[in-house]
Order: sequence, then structure tokens, then C-alpha cells
Amino acid sequence: MVPTLFLLATLVAPAQVPGGLTYNPPAGWVRAVNPQTGLVTFAPPGVPRNRSCAIAIFPAEAVAAPAQDYHNEMVRRATLNSRLLELPQHAGNGAFLVTALHELAPSGAPIWIMLYTARWGDRGQTVMFSADAPDLVKRYAPAADAMVHAMTVPQVASVSAPSSPALAPSGAIPAPPPCLRPQGIEICPKAVVTGPNAIALTGAYLAAAPQTGYSVQGGVQSRVETTLLLLYANGVAARAPLVSSGAIDDTYWAEGLATLDPRDPSEIGARGAGRWSESGGTITITWQIGGTQTLARAGTTLREQYVTWNPYPSVDGLRLAARYQHVPPFGPPWGVTLRADGTFQEDGVNETMGGTDINPAFPEHGAGTYEIARWSLILRFPNGFVQSINLMLGAGDPKNPPTIILNGFDFERK
Repeated sequence: MVPTLFLLATLVAPAQVPGGLTYNPPAGWVRAVNPQTGLVTFAPPGVPRNRSCAIAIFPAEAVAAPAQDYHNEMVRRATLNSRLLELPQHAGNGAFLVTALHELAPSGAPIWIMLYTARWGDRGQTVMFSADAPDLVKRYAPAADAMVHAMTVPQVASVSAPSSPALAPSGAIPAPPPCLRPQGIEICPKAVVTGPNAIALTGAYLAAAPQTGYSVQGGVQSRVETTLLLLYANGVAARAPLVSSGAIDDTYWAEGLATLDPRDPSEIGARGAGRWSESGGTITITWQIGGTQTLARAGTTLREQYVTWNPYPSVDGLRLAARYQHVPPFGPPWGVTLRADGTFQEDGVNETMGGTDINPAFPEHGAGTYEIARWSLILRFPNGFVQSINLMLGAGDPKNPPTIILNGFDFERK
């Protein structure tokens, strides 16, 4: 417990302000409050007395710095007098910036940390999950991450979205569909960006390269990963893995790129957003996290010293005329019939996006119209429900592919 106590002391703000995050802890976790500092901690039941695992909610504090600067300061405090064992890994979780740390505390004990910060108005607040063993991280970090994701940030909660996308001011970001909370699990389908709000793409590229990264579920891992790079006409750059790693802090877009709005880089997330410019055939991208990347045009490709980025062919406007089916290990097949007239019929495709327990508004059996745009299959149902699903085409004729991949699930043509 000593390493955690030391960190808590370094992170508590000298001057606190009233108000702050609204939250619900994981069921069964034990609450403790420090009356002197206002620090609130929650510890899971059953952790041995000689081990440390907890979520700490620090009091809100007055903050004048931008969100990223405030987050960086809290990371600095969390690593004060400690030795990093791995490079910090950065991510986003809704309104929060997130950094994963693995370090040696001044006592010499190892500790794993997920540090979350939120910034609103003239205030900021920090949440920290920490554990002193990898098995505790694997077991309890997902619950901590889910708790943070469900937290309400005061100013964010007070801003009312337009009641209808049709009533939104010209150029405003469309309001997403309402969030659903079946069985206490939140799912919020992202709105498809359409019309003049869909910023044109200047280029889309793929590259495969070895990647080493940290995840709260698997620690440090190395793998060959294919990355998608997008360059938008408004100067915004975005990057994301082409295929999901399955980690809870993955930046993969399950709904495809039809829901990505480059007018709001914060929606892309700090790990995936940047700004790009081009001069003399050289493209320079300044990422919010990760420094600057330089690429040289070479015909239709972009090149770095050891990596070549190849064009990612557009699928916009594609119409298919086939029945595609996925056979899961258990239960009936999932299938979708796509017709050349733009209509579809599906059975069980909702399972690709969480199924009825997670996404109950997505009909288990239904029909309607479809659109293929920005590597997404967009399904529109008669009741107004719209679901975008990440789409990739299998090898072969792109106008009549033998396989389509919906959010990582292979559907074969029948």
C-alpha cells in the first residue's frame, strides 16, 4: 500500500474547489474518504492486505491551463521521484485524457497506473486507478475504465444538444442518437456525418509495421499492426488501427469512418488526431500525441524511412447484390442480403455491434436501406434507427467481393 499512498500525496491539489465529477463506483467496492484532503477511494473486495488496488477520486481544483497541459502536469506529479519501467501510453475515454504508467515507486515497489483527467470551465479533476500486481490490473482495470466512462463532467452535462439534427445550426456537429443503458451498460451509436458536414478526404493510406504498445489488459506487447492514415481537406489528420486489437483502450473505429467528424478533433481522440500540411511533395503531420511525422510522396504512395503507405481504395457509393453470411461458434448464422437497389434484409447482424444486451435498438431481424461510405456499411431502418458498421472488403473483385468483414466478423457470399 505504501507506493499508492505516496502517489496520492503527490497528486492532491493544495487548493480545492467545490463541485466535481458525478460517478457510481463498481458494485461491492469499499469506499473511504480522507476528511483532511477530500480524497475518495474505492477498493475492490477480496484483495489481500499486503496488496494494493484502488480507484482514487481527487477533489476538483481550480485550473487555468488547457486540458492537455493540466493532464501533463498530473502525469508529472504521478511520476515524481519514481522510475518509469515503460514508456507512458496515452489514450482517451470520453471527456477524459488518459495515460497508462508502469513505474517503480521511491520504495522500489512496482506499480501500474491509469491516470484520467477532465477539464471544464475553470476547473479540473483527476481520477487514478492503481495496482501493484499485473493480475490485479487485468482483473480490475476494466471496471475502473467503465466507471470513468460513465462519469458526468459538470459543464459537459449542462450543455444541451439540439433536439434534432435538422434543427442544428448550419455547420454544427450533428447531435448523436440518444444513449441507451440496458442492464447498466452504456451504448451510444454515433451519428453518421452527412452532406456538407462530411469534410472531403485528400487521401487515405494503409501501412503495416511493427508496433510496441501498452494496454491495461495485456501490458507491453509487440505486434505487426496495419494503420489507417486519413488526410482531410480541412488540414486535420487522423490515424487508427485497421483491425481491432480487442483491448479496452484500443483506438479502432468499430462503426467505421462514416461517423468520424474531422471538424471536431477531440472526437477523434488525442492519440489519433493531428494537423497536416504539404510543401514540395513532403507531408508533415503534427500529432497531438507522438510528435511530428514526415512523409514524402512517391507516385501514389507516401514513404518514410522504413515504411511505405499505400492508397486505401474508396468504397463510396458501392452497391452489392448478394447474400453474405457469418457462422458463429454457437447459435444460428448471421446474414445480410444487400441489393443493387440500395435495400437490405438482415438477420442477426446486430451481434456485430454488441447484440441485444448491449445495443437493443439495433433490430435482430430487419430490413431497410443501406449505404456504403467511408469504409462503413450504414443501415437505415424504417423506425429511424441508423447503425454504421466498420466495413472491409475481402480479396477479389471489389465490386463483387467473396467476403465482407463487418466490425471484424467475416461474412461469406452465398
